[in-house]
Amino acid sequence: MTEQALMPVTSNTVAKQADRETRVTTELVALVQGMVQELGVPITGINILGGRPYINTDGYLFKAHQQGLKSIKVEIEHEATKQDPRAKMKATVEFADGRVFEANAWHSAESEKMSTMRHPDNINNKAETKAVRRALRRATGIGVGFASIDENGEEATAAPEDAGRQAQKDFWGWASHEEFFQGPEGGLDKMKVHRALGVPEKDGGLREYVDQLKKDEEITEAAAWHRLRDRLEDIVMGVLE
Repeated sequence: MTEQALMPVTSNTVAKQADRETRVTTELVALVQGMVQELGVPITGINILGGRPYINTDGYLFKAHQQGLKSIKVEIEHEATKQDPRAKMKATVEFADGRVFEANAWHSAESEKMSTMRHPDNINNKAETKAVRRALRRATGIGVGFASIDENGEEATAAPEDAGRQAQKDFWGWASHEEFFQGPEGGLDKMKVHRALGVPEKDGGLREYVDQLKKDEEITEAAAWHRLRDRLEDIVMGVLE
């Protein structure tokens, strides 16, 4: 790991971590260099998608080991089958000092464009990867957006209606800082959020989506907004293996 951390950030090393759509520029190299220095992760812990750098699972693991990672456990809460190709996994990250972080993640065949990737085993693996990455992101304190109230423990002491309002506020605060959702002249383009989720582009469309989530998954208002943000993060970041 030490050799990885000391690997110089050059146009060649950045190109190895980038997707085909990314053009490596001096500005991008400088951005990745700053990210490596600020977060203390090796270049191999960063993936570049659409010209933007993101921490991948290796990066989170690197930081977690630095912080005294003890174990990572994954529980199957809903296993994907041919009849029901949806999977839900729960990941638990534990540190030597007793700190514990948990995260859940869903993945379904509907998320896969290629039919060859819709096998239940692949769906289960993707859900596991997302749950582990999400738990590591919370554990290490690095990632995208703002901390949600389900991540800092406030929801347990807040009234349900207050927790729901705060979760909705956090959701839009996160989205407004994501370049993926910016309009041509800057500022949040809410219709881009609707399109990313496949929600009708109309007033109240997202409200209907949240209400349906609450009904289908039998969760609270706050949990539905958190679930919404998790899904959008996966769309923005992609599933980084």
